[in-house]
Amino acid sequence: MKIFCDTNIITEFLEKRLLFDAVAKILTLASTSHTLFLSEGGFYTITFLVDKQLRRMSIYNPERLVQERKILLRILDTFQISSASRFGLKQGVEDENFRDLEDSYQYQAAINCGADILLTMLKTSLVSQIINESK
Repeated sequence: MKIFCDTNIITEFLEKRLLFDAVAKILTLASTSHTLFLSEGGFYTITFLVDKQLRRMSIYNPERLVQERKILLRILDTFQISSASRFGLKQGVEDENFRDLEDSYQYQAAINCGADILLTMLKTSLVSQIINESK
């Protein structure tokens, strides 16, 4: 099964927020028997957040860059990366079912990789959405 993780799932895990334990358990279980996906844009955001967190911890170059690379390579070992095509981004911009355009882009990236499930968060709740019920 292909599981697409919204950027907020990874952020919850990396920043050890309220649902850290639940997200950690889901990612551990899912990564052993399913294929996990993350959007390309989400990876850019995660790179920024990892760098910011290391700076907050007073870790500076060259050590910061070494640590950042280790964390990001681990993420790349765990997740496949999916992009929304130009067409998908246009669909996302035009889709009136979404109040948040970034969520729409994530949805398009999930469709583009053929994800069965999109895992995201709404406030303090984990939510999964079946992408393609015909599979």
